[in-house]
Amino acid sequence: FTALCDLPDDEPVHVDAFLDVTEKTCNDASIFLAKQSDLVEQAVFQLMDLLKKHLKPSEQTNLERETEFRCQRPDAKHRTRCQECQPCCYFNLLGYYNQRNTEALVKCTRLSLEAIKRRLQTTNKYQEEMRKKEEPKHPLFKAEIILAIPNVVMRPSLDDIQSVLNKATQHILSMAKEVPQWAHTQWLIKQHQRESEAAQEIGEDAKMMPASYSK
Repeated sequence: FTALCDLPDDEPVHVDAFLDVTEKTCNDASIFLAKQSDLVEQAVFQLMDLLKKHLKPSEQTNLERETEFRCQRPDAKHRTRCQECQPCCYFNLLGYYNQRNTEALVKCTRLSLEAIKRRLQTTNKYQEEMRKKEEPKHPLFKAEIILAIPNVVMRPSLDDIQSVLNKATQHILSMAKEVPQWAHTQWLIKQHQRESEAAQEIGEDAKMMPASYSK
């Protein structure tokens, strides 16, 4: 998977350096994943074009990208798709690969966050035997204990470390926002808007209808 963080293998790093590296890694990953996502989308459209070549001209109605694979037999009242006509089948095929593409982006995010979590976790006594079988984990962050009479303080403080972790997490979670949505997602939003408008109209008609007819 495409990592969204670069964890050091041998030496701990300063929290500021970790944040800078994470931000750069996320930026580079978003550019790479945006290109890959676009290539996958184009490949799916090419696959659909190949499938259309085996159809009769009369069966290719609304199978162009410009038509947004508009349903041929939508529900007149609720404006929902019939899910059975040829355009609906192609629309759902595109939706399947769109969902898989989204799942891949989510997987990158989840595995990157889990890698940071595992690196920060400490071993308790119940995991001691398991720990002996694993390679020792190096600390992630570099910190110093400073004598500030009459106190002994840690720099950076735990609050500073937590703040950096929060910012790094936000960078990782925001990475997918830089990946453009597929056309299917935009069409699906329009479809939901049409269905929502139809539901509102049905609700308004029901309010205007006399009680004797609404029973």
